[in-house]
Amino acid sequence: MKKPIYTFFRSTFLVVLLVFIGYSPVFYFNIYEDPFGIFTSNFSAKRIEPNNHFIKMRYLLSNKTDFNSFIFGNSRANNVDPKKFSNGKYFNMYYSLGVPKEHMDDINLLLKDGYEIKNVIVFLDYGSYTMTDTNRTKDMLRRPYPIESLDIFKTYIDYAFQIPSQEFYESYYKNPVVPIYTNMFVSGRAENAAVEAFIEANKEKHISDVKFTWPYLGYQNNISGAIQNLKDLKQLCYKNQINLIFVMNPTHKTTYLANNQELYFDFMKQLATISDYYDFSGINKITTNNYFYYEASHYRPIVGNAMADFIQYNRRIDSIPDFGFVVTNQNVGERILFHKQQIEKLAKP
Repeated sequence: MKKPIYTFFRSTFLVVLLVFIGYSPVFYFNIYEDPFGIFTSNFSAKRIEPNNHFIKMRYLLSNKTDFNSFIFGNSRANNVDPKKFSNGKYFNMYYSLGVPKEHMDDINLLLKDGYEIKNVIVFLDYGSYTMTDTNRTKDMLRRPYPIESLDIFKTYIDYAFQIPSQEFYESYYKNPVVPIYTNMFVSGRAENAAVEAFIEANKEKHISDVKFTWPYLGYQNNISGAIQNLKDLKQLCYKNQINLIFVMNPTHKTTYLANNQELYFDFMKQLATISDYYDFSGINKITTNNYFYYEASHYRPIVGNAMADFIQYNRRIDSIPDFGFVVTNQNVGERILFHKQQIEKLAKP
């Protein structure tokens, strides 16, 4: 007669073995293919965008001396080169759909882990107040890096055992392998040299592409939450003697006009009560020219470089003298009026 303890271990082993065999295709895809970059440190060949938020925070928490200044924002901030700023060792912490609360949480976590931070630049736009970080833990592309050790372990388990849908599986392999995330731990940026070269070689084709007629929309109104998060962020930076700068992104004309402009102006007005900020938004020679964008959402590095020059050196583009404006609580009404007048001019035949 077999001993119960032996039967128990044999049964447990068989169950574990069967689970492993059954999940082996899932493990191969999630861990070896690793679509979201959770189980690798090499990003020189990826098919899709990895989870920048998780990966970058994990790296920074393990490398406390590499950087002391940070650029935060959603994916549009990706095209601001941290090397353009000379007053610190900058790292671009952009990640998909990043919102103010997430930026504040990240800075809090870095400070608690012993980081000495000199500068923080936060790039904002309509996406900063039309979405929240709700349900991020269920979003494999945007799941943040956890605070507690047990939660970190659970996160790795979730990524390993997540069963991909057939649609995601098929679409994943349709994407070519690209090197755009190679400098993930150098600058934090995704650098798409091939697309840049194509645009320069095919300017007219690029400018006339129908994709520039498709706006990117924000559907929620979370202005009160976003403003409170930015107030809290300012207090956090003040308490820790961190130089904090806010910047309004230059939103492409198609997207700018398709979103609720009154909400946008309300956000601008309330932001000015917290801090002065740099405004590159509205209708101008950048936002109305498709050459400066990849589509109706993301501006190109040439724009990011111009913004960095103005922020750091007050240097403008000679041919576009109105690109860049310092908004204060005293002149925000005037600036909003200017934006409204530019929209009216554009509407006139």
